[in-house]
Amino acid sequence: MARQRAIENKLICFLSSVFCFLLAACDWHGPWEYYPEETEVYQGVYTHGYIIAGRSAHVCFSKVYELDEASAENFAFYDSASVTVSGKFADIGEAEWSLFPVAGKPNCFGESSDELAFGLGIAGESYTMNATFKWDSSGHKVTSTYKAVAKIPTKISANSVQGPSTKLKNDNPHVKNNHEYIDFDFVEYPNDMYTYNIGMDYDESVHGILMTLRYDNINDGESQKTTIVNMLSAFTDADSMGYYGISMKFPDETTASMGFTARMKIGGYNSLDTMAFPGFTLPIGKSVVYFYATDQAYADYEEKVLGALEDPRVVPVSNVENGMGVFSGMLMDSLLFDIHTDEYIKYDHMFYSQCFHKDDIMELEPFDTKSCRLVRDSICLDLATGGVSLYNYYGTYSYSDGCASTILKMFLDEYDYLNNNWMSDYSEKKFQKYADEAWNMYCIEHNFTTKSACASIKETCLESDEKNDCNKLLWEWCSDRDWDIETYEQCGPALVNRIKIEKLKSPILDRVVSAWCKEHPENKACKK
Repeated sequence: MARQRAIENKLICFLSSVFCFLLAACDWHGPWEYYPEETEVYQGVYTHGYIIAGRSAHVCFSKVYELDEASAENFAFYDSASVTVSGKFADIGEAEWSLFPVAGKPNCFGESSDELAFGLGIAGESYTMNATFKWDSSGHKVTSTYKAVAKIPTKISANSVQGPSTKLKNDNPHVKNNHEYIDFDFVEYPNDMYTYNIGMDYDESVHGILMTLRYDNINDGESQKTTIVNMLSAFTDADSMGYYGISMKFPDETTASMGFTARMKIGGYNSLDTMAFPGFTLPIGKSVVYFYATDQAYADYEEKVLGALEDPRVVPVSNVENGMGVFSGMLMDSLLFDIHTDEYIKYDHMFYSQCFHKDDIMELEPFDTKSCRLVRDSICLDLATGGVSLYNYYGTYSYSDGCASTILKMFLDEYDYLNNNWMSDYSEKKFQKYADEAWNMYCIEHNFTTKSACASIKETCLESDEKNDCNKLLWEWCSDRDWDIETYEQCGPALVNRIKIEKLKSPILDRVVSAWCKEHPENKACKK
């Protein structure tokens, strides 16, 4: 018995040794190996820029904002800035080309708005971006310099496209890309999941392909006979047009990302040889898919910088010296589609529907998005002039949550409609809420100048020391217009008042407000 145990113990020891040897030899991996690396959180300025062959460079910068720096992103984060791109350009030869702040977007730099496009990139050339900013970093005045080198790839071509098939094996012919619109019939559910396959031609200078879609949000639309709609239609009802409230593209946008594919080779297959996307992703009508061949810098940005935000095990890799982000060189080709089907919903109907939609789960009210608010007057006017009477608005409250205040505001341009006897006798609280909001909206849009009643509303909106419905509406109105205090005079004192009431702390806003009050010393908001 003792002999047997001794043999067993020796066997166990032997097997354990073999097992440990195999572990070491095979270098087995497991979750015990993957610990987040101790990396400092980047607190500087992020860079996102590119230069495309045949186009000028475009570079945007963004600091890391504090939680109480609301609205600061609409203004220049810097006291002064210099941004240049040097290299060999198609139109001016070897040069160092200065970039200027883009109108309405002071933290983005491109060619001067009063000149034609210059500094056009050339395929295969390298370009150096240099940027210097004087700015306030966490309460300290600093000068930061950033440098990055981008190289434009030399070859990219979307040679042909094969449309999705109704068969498991796609035997459709490849259509040559002549850069003219190519006609395809929309393939409905369930075959809408089959793909458009684009044959690509490229060289070793291409490290990835970024695809984007450009579409017409007025004339284009989407079929509701898709797998996605079929899956989700049980949770929602169709309207009179057959729209289920489900769209693959944003009805208020004209561009959409189609994804990025990095170059890699697996089992003899090159990932960039064929670009593919499902049939339902293209809108009905005319659209253009752009293929941007990128350099290694952009591939690192997608996989490392953006990847690090989602996975702490990923160490960010950036080609921006002293900073984070990317400055990339790109070469572009395109493919034009014209998709046909008999039944589809136009994007303008989708947009109207989404603007009027009330979502109790997400706590969304009608016109609760910037894009809807900016066109609310035109949408509501179309509705009102389409045969819907005022009685329907204020008697049965049809669409009242979305348009009642707006329709009332429109009448104030010609009449003091709310002051006549019939309206004064209408004492329902819901109507009075619409009436008050209509006056606030009217006076804000007219800078409190056109009606005598606006004097007291101006006092509530711009001079109150407490947050109220009027100044909240004004702040939202200015925010929708990107706090353009030069164009919209009422937004200057509104910003001053907001900083004081909400106790916002931002050196950017402090600088903006200080400059504005220096130009408007008599404004009551600046005297508090």
